[in-house]
Amino acid sequence: MDAAVEGKLAIPGDIVVAVDRGGEGNQGEVLRLRRARAVDGSERVLVRSVVAGLPDISGLAVSSDGRWLATVVSASEPGAGAIVRVRHLQSGGLQGDGPWWVSQPGCQGPVFNAAATHLYLSCGPRGRQPSSILELSLADRRTLAFVGERPRVLATVGVEGDLYWVEEEAGQSHLIRRPHGAVGYSTHSLYGRIGALWPQVDGSLVAGYGVPGAAPQLARLLPSGVVRNEPSPRVGVGSLPEGGPTHLTVDGWWLAAGCQYKPCTVVEVGPDGAAASPLHLSGLPTAITQVSRLRTDIGHVEDLATAPSSVLSSHSAAEVSVLGVKLKVPVETAFSTLDRAGRHPYWISAKGPRGRPGGVGVGWTSAGYCISFLSDDRGRVAAIELQGCAAEYLSPQLAPLLRREQLSQGALQVASRFLGPGVSVTLGGGEPSGRGLPIQRTRIYYEAPDRGYEFEAEIEVVTTRRSVLLKSRLLGGHVRFRLQTPSRPQASILGVP
Repeated sequence: MDAAVEGKLAIPGDIVVAVDRGGEGNQGEVLRLRRARAVDGSERVLVRSVVAGLPDISGLAVSSDGRWLATVVSASEPGAGAIVRVRHLQSGGLQGDGPWWVSQPGCQGPVFNAAATHLYLSCGPRGRQPSSILELSLADRRTLAFVGERPRVLATVGVEGDLYWVEEEAGQSHLIRRPHGAVGYSTHSLYGRIGALWPQVDGSLVAGYGVPGAAPQLARLLPSGVVRNEPSPRVGVGSLPEGGPTHLTVDGWWLAAGCQYKPCTVVEVGPDGAAASPLHLSGLPTAITQVSRLRTDIGHVEDLATAPSSVLSSHSAAEVSVLGVKLKVPVETAFSTLDRAGRHPYWISAKGPRGRPGGVGVGWTSAGYCISFLSDDRGRVAAIELQGCAAEYLSPQLAPLLRREQLSQGALQVASRFLGPGVSVTLGGGEPSGRGLPIQRTRIYYEAPDRGYEFEAEIEVVTTRRSVLLKSRLLGGHVRFRLQTPSRPQASILGVP
């Protein structure tokens, strides 16, 4: 192994585990485990103590650059709950040196973002303030609390860099996504209480949840808004050690520590069920994590069902999906995806001499389908058309683009906010209505062939006078949003006669 790498305290891929040595006093210790190859090709495990002498370590987090360590320990005051201590590992934060920052009592669940610039915690209620999410800047120790009407717990950071947390209400757990600089919105809901969240490289999140009186379960929260049951990890014909700490890495590897057999071990299980050789521990494991391999935010296919409002200006139509369906996939695959997700798809009537289906529709109405996945001559999805009623299938941040009510209150501002520059607006004349009141017609049109988007809306509004106030009332109109394969703009040369 490279000497420069071997000398570093923590590098991406290292396993970090907290153990309790037993006995009296503060016997908690944080160990770093690293697999390495010797010169002769044999594998060896490098074990190093990171920090010792801490009481009751129940949580861990290590930044991707290996410079920061956050531990959850018991507060010194009885009944005060847990606190989070942050140490700067490259400034001598070893073997009991003082922490760089200490949270208020009642905070837990630390998690770093990929760039190792911020740490997020879940902190308990204070007075009339419900549980909140605390953001700590690692550059200047500044903190920012995200507080809402409902308690906010279990902070995590997605692979794209957005902040997620959980809000509970009436037995349900709602997953909230907060893009940078925007308000949070709900993407998924689960019956029961979510106890763990693990982001994955494909943009999904695996949640560990349960209901009173039942065994804990796993669910995968997909970008399309679908919640699927996730099978429990297994090692060959057996399962992971029960009762000990577990962690799921972004690339789908399960880490579990347990003491079913002596000595205690750490087990690593891959997505295909293959297990690495166990790592032995000299103490009772109480927390486990891995130094993330992600050093920067990574993009993934954003689905309009859970995407933020900026997705149309940051992604082309070829880089997004609608309810789990992308452009150019076979219509049979699109139908299967929608059917398995419980979207109740319909085959659109056949077209052409070969009798192939015209596509797949979702959300049937008397005026057509809310969403139409239209096929080409090869039987692949060539375009996706969304009507106004498709707003209910989109994320709360994107739905206003298809709602006539929002467009009637400021069509140009709403369309430009989602689509960016290039929106043309035409205002109709003052045609009188049945009551002699003028009807204002607004037509919005946006076309970006190089990005694969086409938007068209026509809104009819009548202005009424009540007392001295003028109020607008929506009469009718239609909205259509089309996604198709982006095409390069073609340059033409005009000949001079």
